[in-house]
Amino acid sequence: MNIKSLIITTFLFFCIIGSAQSYDLRYQLELGKTYKFYQATELNITQTIGPMDQEVDNSFRGITRFTPTKIEGENITLKVAFETLSVQIKSMFFNVLYDSSLPVEKTDNIGLMYDGIVNKDFTMVITPKGKVVSVDGMDQIIEDAAEALIYASTRSLERIKGTMNSHFGEESLKGNMEMILSIYPDEKQKVGDKWTTETRLTSALQADLMSNWTLESADNNNWIISSVGKVSADAQEANMDGMLMRFNLNGNNHSKFTVNQNDGWFEKGWQKQSISGFIEMLGKKEGEEDMQIPVSVTSSTTLERR
Repeated sequence: MNIKSLIITTFLFFCIIGSAQSYDLRYQLELGKTYKFYQATELNITQTIGPMDQEVDNSFRGITRFTPTKIEGENITLKVAFETLSVQIKSMFFNVLYDSSLPVEKTDNIGLMYDGIVNKDFTMVITPKGKVVSVDGMDQIIEDAAEALIYASTRSLERIKGTMNSHFGEESLKGNMEMILSIYPDEKQKVGDKWTTETRLTSALQADLMSNWTLESADNNNWIISSVGKVSADAQEANMDGMLMRFNLNGNNHSKFTVNQNDGWFEKGWQKQSISGFIEMLGKKEGEEDMQIPVSVTSSTTLERR
């Protein structure tokens, strides 16, 4: 074998070895260090009632911080808080505008509720793969915020608390946080390998999310992973403002994240959903038929490390 052939053979050998490298994708968070991401979500809900389409546009932005405080076994205990928060909701019936950087009027009950959860610490326990084991303390934060609403009637207060719990209550947060954090496989992966994660969403809309992930690349100290997933809420029932509803919705979820190989934390990424179907209004008076409302939901989320 001449020198040229030896060089080519050696080069090919190391290319093969490099391409076959396996990676243990996981969160490797340092105790006491704070990790943050900025999240921006745009959500549009369109429902058809009779001849009219009703649209609700939601915009959520803010920075969430996570500080690991303890590791038991493999589980990571995190102190979590919404460091900043901006919420905008537009519809033909009501509008909400809140920004944690601005003062809130003492008669603005919804703004005061949001103000009451910003920078309040709660606890979350996750696995290194991103499964959310538990969320604790958020329900009490919502209760404490509600007690400050001196200008709210009892009925109004319960409605506001119900809305807050559907977005920020412990059960809702468990699913919503897991939808973002649960991205890693149980086994080591090579570039091009695939794995599946399953998440149960438990907000106002209860649904199942199944995502099929691919490790696209492992360059520049980052992993790039992407997913194509399915969202389904078949015959799921929920009580909203005293009205029993059944959701029959299905759709798609697509994600792509760049994450750091050293700690597993997000550098940047996006997630998009498109869901459609109908909602049945149940529990009508005797003789009345259940109403079916066609619904479509689209959402787009971006993440950035802060």
